[in-house]
Amino acid sequence: MDFVQQLHAWIAGEASQGRFMMVAGTLLSIAAFLILRSENALLRGMLVPLALLVAMNLGYGYVLVSRPTTSMKVEAAYRQNQTQAVERELNKARKDEQYYKSARPVWALLTAVSVLLFFVFSRNYYRGLSMGLSAMFLGALLIDSFLHDRLLAYIDALQRLV
Repeated sequence: MDFVQQLHAWIAGEASQGRFMMVAGTLLSIAAFLILRSENALLRGMLVPLALLVAMNLGYGYVLVSRPTTSMKVEAAYRQNQTQAVERELNKARKDEQYYKSARPVWALLTAVSVLLFFVFSRNYYRGLSMGLSAMFLGALLIDSFLHDRLLAYIDALQRLV
């Protein structure tokens, strides 16, 4: 495949994940609304992390869904100077890959700490908070893992073009 086909395949995957994230964010916002109406202290503790997870899914999902407009700019730059556009895209992808590589262990560690805190706390509100944080960090780990795996395939394809 040439550069434009690789770009469109990668962007299609990003947009697909963005749509999935927006659906998940919508479902989680319904859950947050139901928790808000609840009197359960454990569920109330989960509300703030759940709201952050909703914001993360909806916000970043929207960014991923709007990526096709970015691909038009990259495609136009490719038509003007092919080598420079591929190198620029490869450098950007490598920079993003470094972020994902460093973020994975952080999300995993924060998830583990949150799970441990569940057993430390005795009050239901704080136990719910730790459960909510666990879900939020696990969600971030999953999001970044899918993005990272797709990015690695894109980098591999770009390196074959250079």
